[in-house]
Amino acid sequence: MSPPPIRFADIAAETPTRDGLAARYAELNALLDRGGAAARAEALARWDRLRRALETWSALVRLRFAQATDDPAARAARAYADALAPVATGHEVALKRRLLADPDRAGLEAATGGHAPRLWEMDVTTFDPAIAAELEEEARLSARYTELLASARFAIGGATVNLAGLAPFAEDPDRGTRHDAERLRWDFFAANGAELDALYDALVRLRHRMARTLGYATYAPLGYRRMRRTDYGPEEVARYRDEVAERVVPLVARLLEARRRAQGWDRLRFWDEALVDPEGNPKPVGDHDALVAQARALFDRLHPRLGAFFRLMEEGGFLDLRNRPGKAGGGFCTAFPTHGVPFVFANFTGTHHDVGVLTHEMGHAFEMGHAFQCWESRDQPLLDLLWPTMEAAEIHSMGLEFLVHPHIGLLVGEDAAERFRRMHLVASLAFLPYAACVDHFQHEVYAHPDATPGERHAIWRRLERRYMPWTDYGDLAHPAKGGRWQAKHHIYDAPFYYIDYALALCCAMQLWARAARWTPMWRCAGAAGRRRSGRWRGRRGWSRPSPPARSPGWCARRRRRSRPPDPGGREARRHGATASMGDCPGRRLLLGLAGGSGCRRCGSRPTRRRSSGARPSGLRCGRPPRNGSRRAATGAATPFCAGPRSASRTSAPASCSAGAGRTACAHRAGAAARGDVGGHRAAAGRGARLRGVRRLRLGRVGRAGVERPVRL
Repeated sequence: MSPPPIRFADIAAETPTRDGLAARYAELNALLDRGGAAARAEALARWDRLRRALETWSALVRLRFAQATDDPAARAARAYADALAPVATGHEVALKRRLLADPDRAGLEAATGGHAPRLWEMDVTTFDPAIAAELEEEARLSARYTELLASARFAIGGATVNLAGLAPFAEDPDRGTRHDAERLRWDFFAANGAELDALYDALVRLRHRMARTLGYATYAPLGYRRMRRTDYGPEEVARYRDEVAERVVPLVARLLEARRRAQGWDRLRFWDEALVDPEGNPKPVGDHDALVAQARALFDRLHPRLGAFFRLMEEGGFLDLRNRPGKAGGGFCTAFPTHGVPFVFANFTGTHHDVGVLTHEMGHAFEMGHAFQCWESRDQPLLDLLWPTMEAAEIHSMGLEFLVHPHIGLLVGEDAAERFRRMHLVASLAFLPYAACVDHFQHEVYAHPDATPGERHAIWRRLERRYMPWTDYGDLAHPAKGGRWQAKHHIYDAPFYYIDYALALCCAMQLWARAARWTPMWRCAGAAGRRRSGRWRGRRGWSRPSPPARSPGWCARRRRRSRPPDPGGREARRHGATASMGDCPGRRLLLGLAGGSGCRRCGSRPTRRRSSGARPSGLRCGRPPRNGSRRAATGAATPFCAGPRSASRTSAPASCSAGAGRTACAHRAGAAARGDVGGHRAAAGRGARLRGVRRLRLGRVGRAGVERPVRL
């Protein structure tokens, strides 16, 4: 890749006006009035150039506001953009309606592709000029929430920090320091709780009013359409949440209980959950400059093409990673479609979150090296096709977080690399119940738009008991009464945009497990938003993030002909679930946490076949019950072990040999995840066998070792 030299300082966009937009769209309609395929093609091209210019201007305005929320000029520009957005949307939706009404649908799809018109069909049902004022007010309220959180200041450890700056103290090995950090955080939310409740109450009622104006019973269906979800709806998401509650919550509870025992705590408090590693969470090497330099080396090692892209962003000034007063919290990736270059925004705080946010947002920026959402896709014919919908876009960002595992020592130090991989996986699993809770909370809130703030807090407490029953806030009064949700900005400014992370995380884990199969994934380059997420996941051999009721399993849609050569012979091809995992500790850890992997053909986990001698030999397929247990003679359920079996094969083995054959022992890997490498407790059980993890087919990942560069 030889990108042209470009710098962020050189990117400029003309500020649009209402009259200017009206004139430009009048020209487009006049061009369509001529009729014919040529006129339509010319109108589409001009329209796309106009939309790219507007999107670039809007991205610049919103980025500059996030960089300095206390700058009056940035605030004024953001307010102007919020006021102009409904006007631009009105013109855009009117043109989409006209294009969709064209009787020559085949000609339209030939010019735009089949996916863009389907997205437009969603868009035209989400806007009407009658709700323009509500949209402007919604943006204003969301901006006020951002300003309020960015104004927070805390004195701790001899320094004054913002909300993001509390992170190092919230992960400090000293329990008292962690408690102080959380107390300061939640004292701020308690002090501003009334305003936060008022902001959200206004947003909920406003969104419900918009939904009723557009003909919807509640906001939920409108929210799904605004997210452009063409493949699934609230019912499918509800089934997914049930799966998380049934299968993931017990697993996370066991992991947290093991952590409590390992640390010797009497109870696991809320301020203890952030300390995932008993030795202290691994931190990035050096300061901002050192981490960026090491990231440059990491992407070079992954692939020269990715390294060159990272250099383009670094040298062009498309990275804003330092934390500073007045800067909005969190991280995001935005883009400037007129130039096709992304921008990564983050707040480095000296914690492992710096590594996570950098790799996550770079995954958005260059979509894991397969299809740079902003760079590689810049030549797509329509703006609609530059980005996938969000549940698909998050696969690439979360996937890159896993794909850098073999080289993570460059960012955290080789001595802490294995601890970081373990911490990242455990934290990822623990994230799923929280994401389900955030999503369920929003469905409940918008189903009852007239609820009082107190009733909304009660809803959160009830759902928290279902998805995170281990949470103990101690003396933190504000989250204890149900106010934890106020810290999640998605709930305020991006309704229903959170379950996307959980869905994408399951797919990202599958991508990680298939890390050796880069060739078919690389052919996705430039695809970006051309297909709806379910379609291109299926075409590329990916599993669905949640199995539908009619499906026999996660891999019902995979393309068998895309299997790579297996040098292990017929038995290895049929039962290679762990036989070709190589020595990657992250994959062994996943096997341990998930209670074993599955047979390629039937999905059940392998057991060891005994020969006439005392040592186990041969790998065969065992079919444990659906709940992940085997029944002893007494009928009691006992954990199922994926490692060497005892003679009875009805219970966990008395001893385990992690090196037996090429099969990793689930007991040893699960114990390692708990920091107890000598323990042989079973890691399987009813809650451990999350389908999204159990069906990863880890035997398909090849024999790459930890330090082997990812092949593209």
